[in-house]
Amino acid sequence: MILKTCYFYFLRHGELTGKGQLAGHTDIPLSVVGLQQMRTSTYGLDINRCISSPLKRCKVFSKEFSINQNLPLDFSSAIQEMNFGEWDGEAFDQLWQMPKPNIGDFWETPDTVTPPRGETFADFSIRVKAWWEHQVAQHTEENVLVVTHAGVIKQIIGLVTGVSPLSSIHSRLEVKYGGVICVKVYSDDNHPPWVSLVF
Repeated sequence: MILKTCYFYFLRHGELTGKGQLAGHTDIPLSVVGLQQMRTSTYGLDINRCISSPLKRCKVFSKEFSINQNLPLDFSSAIQEMNFGEWDGEAFDQLWQMPKPNIGDFWETPDTVTPPRGETFADFSIRVKAWWEHQVAQHTEENVLVVTHAGVIKQIIGLVTGVSPLSSIHSRLEVKYGGVICVKVYSDDNHPPWVSLVF
């Protein structure tokens, strides 16, 4: 029997230079503090490869980390943050003042409110799920650092725990800047992969 165990470390990007903005696909860079948050969170981690969102707030650190650790690095648009369309990059103060349905309605019922010219919550969930299922199916005995966004990490938590991303429990989850969530993937010859959160 061949046993395989893999750990995925999901790292949220650090603090941004543009504060108070809805940073979906808008390519806002990290602040100096944000870069240091990511360095601190990953210090001492035993990593074999790195996968990153191509947005600057993830890419800058993932390139630095992979070069320093001499690791392979892949970029995937599947783990970019949700595309908020016309709301993307706007200040939260302005978004709250927009005619309904506005950002408040989206936070309350994301499955029924889609940002103008933005990605539906269902499509966002589908692309993250497809990426994750592929990673689980292809996993080997290695540790993977995934540099991504809060929305993506919350989707992963929902997939691992079976808690719907639309549940009240899920809506209360907060992934801090530079926060790391660890997921263990375990399998053998006779069973499908089994996943769990590691605390």
